[in-house]
Amino acid sequence: MGSEKGESLCASPWLKISKEVDPASASETLRFVERMGAATALPPKWSARGIYDPFFRNFIKVNHIQPGRISVSIFAKPPICNAYGTLHGGSVGTLAHILSTACARTVVAEDKELFLGEISISYMSATPANVSI
Repeated sequence: MGSEKGESLCASPWLKISKEVDPASASETLRFVERMGAATALPPKWSARGIYDPFFRNFIKVNHIQPGRISVSIFAKPPICNAYGTLHGGSVGTLAHILSTACARTVVAEDKELFLGEISISYMSATPANVSI
């Protein structure tokens, strides 16, 4: 991974580009990855397992809880949005996982392990940044 200063992964010595790929296409792809911010390494403190749950909880407001059901509002703030100014698809998946687990916990005891075996999300339209859903 990159340094704690957030150096680009595209400049990393481990990056290998196949000789079958046109160098101009590879260069264009790497520039796109850089522009989207996906090439910046996470600082080590954010690489720990389970670190994202507390981060994402900052964007959730619980409205109502009952056995087997949770009603929430999600705030699409810039830290969980993409470069296009909309809620990032990975954020949607992470929030779905967190909320599914929380909902299951309303009917499953804490001493029981939970595993979300499968998740399917259909992205119908983008949620703009700074909107509550």
